[in-house]
Amino acid sequence: MQPKSIYWLKPCDFECALLQSTQNGKPVLLDFHDPDCAGSQQLECKVYTDPEIIEAVTRHVIPVRVVTKEWDTPSTAIIWSYISISSAVVQVLSSEGTACHYWRGVPRLTVLSARQIAKGERRVHLDSSASVAPEMFLAQLWLGLGKVALKQNRYERARQLFQEALGICSGDSEIMAEASYWASIARPKTRPLAVTSEAYVSCPSCQER
Repeated sequence: MQPKSIYWLKPCDFECALLQSTQNGKPVLLDFHDPDCAGSQQLECKVYTDPEIIEAVTRHVIPVRVVTKEWDTPSTAIIWSYISISSAVVQVLSSEGTACHYWRGVPRLTVLSARQIAKGERRVHLDSSASVAPEMFLAQLWLGLGKVALKQNRYERARQLFQEALGICSGDSEIMAEASYWASIARPKTRPLAVTSEAYVSCPSCQER
């Protein structure tokens, strides 16, 4: 039966999500959500309600949502570990907890740290009204899954995912450039790629835009 919505795990479930990722091979989709951010609201209302997105997220990843205005210990720990000045809101993590891909151009407003650590709200990202269409979100998801497959030396699967991203991102030159780059890398190898974890985040031409 087609799921009607995305079932988000909570920050307190994060370690269990990583363990589950190790067991079933699904990456973790980490969504940093600010209910007061226009961009986050757009993702919630226009993207995460799309039937194709719901099906893809449910089938291919383990979704975890962190509300950035909640100061509980698990949320704070994840925020400190995965949000920096240059990071975005949606990330795809490997089972080791490595951020293999993150979305550029989505809203970047968050509150960093707990009240007891920093007095008051400490905003480190600019609020962006940028919107992400469901098809572009899906292309980014395929990119993230492809990078995880590449990290696992599953080259044919990675190539297929990058090709799928290319098939739906003709309107976005940045996604096309990155998908094309990684598709060219995802060829059968006689030995594992000697690439650092950080290198999986984006291709050289896409790192500083």
